[in-house]
Amino acid sequence: MARRTSRLTSTDARAGLTTAAKLLRASDHKDAAKATAALDAVLAPGGWKLLRPDYTPGDNLPIYIDLGIREQLKAAAAAEGSSLSQDVSEGFRAFVEGRWTPRQPQRAARNSGATGKKGNLNVRPDDELRRRARERAEVVSAELGWTVTEARLAAAWLIETYGLDTAEPDDKS
Repeated sequence: MARRTSRLTSTDARAGLTTAAKLLRASDHKDAAKATAALDAVLAPGGWKLLRPDYTPGDNLPIYIDLGIREQLKAAAAAEGSSLSQDVSEGFRAFVEGRWTPRQPQRAARNSGATGKKGNLNVRPDDELRRRARERAEVVSAELGWTVTEARLAAAWLIETYGLDTAEPDDKS
């Protein structure tokens, strides 16, 4: 009977990968440099994103959002070497799996003097995750007491992911 191995912790995994990189550096194998570079990239801050499964970009999802927030999101994603479309797919997955619930968007009061210009942030999340998020949004909307849309989910996830908590998504889709 085979003995069941215990689950590897993140600390153990990092230590094992670091050791593997050291062993590869000392190796004279023809692919050692390439393999070491890959391990170093994964071990770097944010390197785990390289391990995300590839996905096929889906149809365009326009997110009507404050232009300043849109530019902040684009800059933050570029700085991390991330894709906003993949980030939205990740958010849809978390929502569908019940691991994340968006906060209700807050709108400016009428005649409040809010003058923020808005425009579209276009992303192309995975179509299957988008469909499943849309289906769950219909159920969750009734529970939360406000209309959850794909665009609101995407905006809320991106704003939370990139730490722009002071800004709330404000769309009518």
